[in-house]
Amino acid sequence: MTESEINYKNLLSERERDLEDRNEELEAQHEELTAAVEAMIKKNDYLEKTLEELHIRNNEIEQIVYRSSHDLKSPITSLDGLLMLMETDQGNLNDYLLKAKMASNNMKHILQMMVLYSNSLVSDLAFETITINDLWEQVNYELQQIDGYDSVKISFDKNKREFSGDVARLKMILFNLIKNGIDFKNKSNARIEVRFNFRSECLKIQVADNGIGIPNDLQSDIFKMFFRGSNSSKGSGLGLYLSKRAVELMEGKINVVSSENIGTTITVELPLKK
Repeated sequence: MTESEINYKNLLSERERDLEDRNEELEAQHEELTAAVEAMIKKNDYLEKTLEELHIRNNEIEQIVYRSSHDLKSPITSLDGLLMLMETDQGNLNDYLLKAKMASNNMKHILQMMVLYSNSLVSDLAFETITINDLWEQVNYELQQIDGYDSVKISFDKNKREFSGDVARLKMILFNLIKNGIDFKNKSNARIEVRFNFRSECLKIQVADNGIGIPNDLQSDIFKMFFRGSNSSKGSGLGLYLSKRAVELMEGKINVVSSENIGTTITVELPLKK
């Protein structure tokens, strides 16, 4: 082999090595670019989901504000009428004052629920340690402010066990489930049983009543926004809807079993935070 042939062969080998190096470099750049594109797609998907969730929450808050403002009209109108009567009829002043206090409490409750519902939609999960007994005391205090509380016998299994949970949302869920039992109670011998059970990293809550029950054809609708089961419904139609939303946010499950004129049992299962 001549010297020129050897030089040509060496040059060819060198060029081949350069091509291999460049090919490896291109492959590495392609992998980096592919990874970057995949990361951008994931971020875009996340942003789209976040925007969709924000849109849903904003719509829910608008609906809550609208419904709450509508519900406030009734006690405000009552107060206006009572104030006029107080000016013209001093003889029944005590009776008017009592009714005015009831209208004021009703207004206060609507505003409290409005704030509670709105916060439950926009705030992040906030875990804190609490006992079942303390949770019940806080919920029971709120329940005492609503009409019909004294006409229902509510039983609760005492439990001093501590657990970590989103207390604000748990209170809202319990309040609404029990209030639902009060609103749809039997006329006599009305009872509501509240039970808590801990099962392998899960908190199970059951609220069972012996009320009028829910017709089969309506049971799939009770968790819809603004759904009201009958003309006797006293609430805004938001309680069970927002309770379900809160349960889902905490990655739990909620279901209902009901029979007309026998009663309703609503069960919530929530994973416990370690």
